[in-house]
Amino acid sequence: MNPLPGTVRYDSLSSFDVKDEMQAHRLGVRVVAFDLDGTLAEEHPDLTLGEPIRPMTDKLIAEHKAGSYTVIYTTRLNLRLWSKQEVKLHHHLIFQWLCKHGLVDYVTLLVGDKPYADEYWDNRARNPKELEPTPP
Repeated sequence: MNPLPGTVRYDSLSSFDVKDEMQAHRLGVRVVAFDLDGTLAEEHPDLTLGEPIRPMTDKLIAEHKAGSYTVIYTTRLNLRLWSKQEVKLHHHLIFQWLCKHGLVDYVTLLVGDKPYADEYWDNRARNPKELEPTPP
């Protein structure tokens, strides 16, 4: 169940402009953000969505069931990079992929920019704490 009912609208672009994750955070709801390509879905150079990466989709489901506000972010939905028509096509393909793999009920919000979150899952991310200190 979504912590903020009514925030998911897969049939329009309206959810891309709303920062619902900030509202959720202010209400004390944990916000967990997942990148799509290479994190939840196998990455393909031709931009087709690959098979789900099961440990990560299991994490998405577990977070949602625990009451977290789960956000998927992807540059596929970024209006600064794609035309409105291309974003609508990507949105449709992502929605189909989520439905096909039984994940649609576990996603609170879909966005095209990096959202505010308490925790991020991204295959390309690095933690600054991993950096070795520079010798003097």
